[in-house]
Amino acid sequence: MNTVSAAENLKTNNSDGFNIQHARMVRLFKTIHRLRWVTAEQVAILEYKSQLSAMNSARKWLKKNLDAGFLIERSISGLGRAFVLSKAAVDFMESEGVFDIRSGKDWGKFVNGAWMPTQTWRHEYIANLFASIM
Repeated sequence: MNTVSAAENLKTNNSDGFNIQHARMVRLFKTIHRLRWVTAEQVAILEYKSQLSAMNSARKWLKKNLDAGFLIERSISGLGRAFVLSKAAVDFMESEGVFDIRSGKDWGKFVNGAWMPTQTWRHEYIANLFASIM
C-alpha cells in the first residue's frame, strides 16, 4: 500500500522542479561562459528546442536571471540583445564548485560612455549559433 500523501508528492515534484531549474542554471552559465555571450535565440536552441514556445521560454529565463543580477545585458546594433555573465553568476558557480568561470562584464569596450561590442562580434555570433545547433 502506498502511504505517500499528496502533500509529500507535491513537495517531491516541487523539489524536482527546483533541481531541474538549478541544473539548467548551472548548465547555461557554463555555456554562456564558454561562448562569452549569448542571445535569446541561442538559449532557445540550446535549452528549449523541443518546446513550441522556445523563444518565450528563453526570454523568460534570461529576464529572470537578468533581474536576479546573474546576467548583464548588452545591446548590439544590428543584432539586438546579448547577455554575458555577471560577478554574481561567477560567485554562484564558485559555490557550486565551478571555479573556471569568468564574468563577461569586460567583453567589449566603452567609447564616450557608450558600450560597443568587440570588432569580431559578427564572427562570434555565427560561431556561437553554429555551436548551439551542434
